[in-house]
Amino acid sequence: MSTIRQVDENNQILEGASTEAVEVKSPKVGVHKPNEIGNIAITQELDMENEDINKYEDKIKTLFEWIQTQTDDLSPMNIKWVVRNLESRLGSPPLTEKRIIQLARYAYLDMESKRIESEKDNLYAR
Repeated sequence: MSTIRQVDENNQILEGASTEAVEVKSPKVGVHKPNEIGNIAITQELDMENEDINKYEDKIKTLFEWIQTQTDDLSPMNIKWVVRNLESRLGSPPLTEKRIIQLARYAYLDMESKRIESEKDNLYAR
């Protein structure tokens, strides 16, 4: 806790001024959870609007989970790079399909295939 005291123009403590203890908290500016930063980076990269963000929240979450398996660096720039790289590998989605749907579908299928392979390996190891 910090003590706030009244001082004059020469920085001398004024006599008789109240010296009550006050807790000073530093503001937490720009503090986000990693998944919030990831979601923001994904939505920025895909040029999504607020309505789309709410509508495709589960797809954004799936894509972010997949990104976490691809890289250890979860900085916004790296997340955007991973999304761009995946988009370039998959190509353009069909005309009526949003980009997030195609990316999330690939991410889900890739994670499921890895889970299945892991299960098969565990079964085979017995």
